[in-house]
Amino acid sequence: MKLIKKHKRLIQLKEGNKIIFEILISRSGKRFNSFKNGLGIVHECISLEDCIDKTFDRMNMINIQFKKRLITI
Repeated sequence: MKLIKKHKRLIQLKEGNKIIFEILISRSGKRFNSFKNGLGIVHECISLEDCIDKTFDRMNMINIQFKKRLITI
């Protein structure tokens, strides 16, 4: 996985050519927000590492809920 700075305030987390999610830095540089395909995942994190950790935790929860829903259908 690589962190790629796309613009001044936009960082992408990539695995190969696939974008896992993106992180937007606030104008003041103190807050971090993650999103994927325009949908917000985690808002208002204080550090970049915290934002990455919370985003992976949140994405894992979303995947588990999606898998449970598929099993019930």
